Amino acid sequence: MPLGTVLVAFLIGGGALWRLHSTWRADALSHPTYYARGAELIQLLNAAQHASQAKDSYATKIEGALSGFASLLSDPTAGTVDGGRRALLVSDLHDNVYALNSLSFYAQGQPVFFPGDFGNTGDGTETRSLVGPISRLGNRVVAVSGDHDSHAMMLALARRGVTVLTSHGQLLANGRYGPASVLVDGMRVAGFEDPLEYHGRDPDDPRRIFSFGQLPDPAAAIAAARRRLLGWFQSLRERPQVVLVHQNGLAQYLARALAARGYLWPLTILTGHDHIQHVNHIGPIDVIDAGTVGASGLYGIGQDYVGLGELHWAPRQPVLQAADLIQVEPVSGVAQAQRVVLPTDCALHHLVCTSAIDYLDPHEGPNTASIEGLPQVSPLNPTVTATTP
Repeated sequence: MPLGTVLVAFLIGGGALWRLHSTWRADALSHPTYYARGAELIQLLNAAQHASQAKDSYATKIEGALSGFASLLSDPTAGTVDGGRRALLVSDLHDNVYALNSLSFYAQGQPVFFPGDFGNTGDGTETRSLVGPISRLGNRVVAVSGDHDSHAMMLALARRGVTVLTSHGQLLANGRYGPASVLVDGMRVAGFEDPLEYHGRDPDDPRRIFSFGQLPDPAAAIAAARRRLLGWFQSLRERPQVVLVHQNGLAQYLARALAARGYLWPLTILTGHDHIQHVNHIGPIDVIDAGTVGASGLYGIGQDYVGLGELHWAPRQPVLQAADLIQVEPVSGVAQAQRVVLPTDCALHHLVCTSAIDYLDPHEGPNTASIEGLPQVSPLNPTVTATTP
């Protein structure tokens, strides 16, 4: 019996080695075969093609565009930007470490607001590669989670010194929660975690939900998220001047709901998620989306633009004066920037202002939900009208 067992094991092992030797192809390691489902296959093929074209020039072209940021502006002197408070706005990195490395120099000396989607799933690999570089951006990083982030990644960011904000308060390194809002350069800042932030053990779980549309009743889920967001904001004891909300749809809802209730104080809502640059005016409230700083990650290489914004607040009032929005296509090196001048009378003098969009991503055109039926106005000459209430 023992001899027979050894013989059988020897035959099976020998057969396996023979099969391995007969089918081994060394070149398969340098030319691997990938498997994907449905539309993912097309995305992966396109991404692989664009990635091979990008090579080492990817990060270099981003850095080149950022170093000449001011010269890219069509009119950098437009509007009243009087050397007040500045901050960098970036979102939707989606695990693009090449774009992340290019931000380090430009972010120096100013706070960085990061409203979510650091990785694609927020798993352990992404956490190890992203948390360190993100924590070293600027003189302070203030963040909320996105639908592609995990609670484990947000906790790792908090442990590395990133100010992670949630509806429960600031996430602390020990996993508990601190103050409901924080002061950043003299402005009170609050943040709302994404309703779809992952709290399970396996962020790569194929059953994971990334959008409301994947839920059994999307309309009910969106309505619940809106109620929770508005209820959270109204429960804050100290009125914030800056709020971070990852999903643009929720950010737009909050702005409209507050304006409809007669909200008259300066408020800047920083958002992302839709990968489209736009600036909305809704009464005294400005909603700013700088696009995707990671060019949508792997799937967007060679197609989507790296987008980021530099924000200018007045030195003595928490009112946003202008937003400089830049876009870079890293493969070709094509870049553009636009300064959007924001009307400040709406908030400072409690005037009722017509809602409008001052800037819309030209690559997307009018086919975006960010418009919400609002009229477009010139990005260089905002024509938002004001009337006494």
